[in-house]
Amino acid sequence: GEGDPLHVIGGIPTVSNDYSPAWDLNLGVWTQEAISKGYRARVIDEFQYLQLVEDGWITGPGGQPFGSTGIVVNCPMVIRFL
Repeated sequence: GEGDPLHVIGGIPTVSNDYSPAWDLNLGVWTQEAISKGYRARVIDEFQYLQLVEDGWITGPGGQPFGSTGIVVNCPMVIRFL
């Protein structure tokens, strides 16, 4: 891919009760078909991202099913939303 990875998170501290600094790493890549059709774009919303996975436009690396890599990253948020 090009550029840095973009993090899409499901919960933000003080806004969501399910936030955890331990992130289950899920890697997704655009399919070649999505790229050919010009569907590739920056996605920042968890539900939009999961819909793109469900529709088959994003998969795991190498065409594998999208899901957990088995890697947990300790990545606490450093900004607080009130």
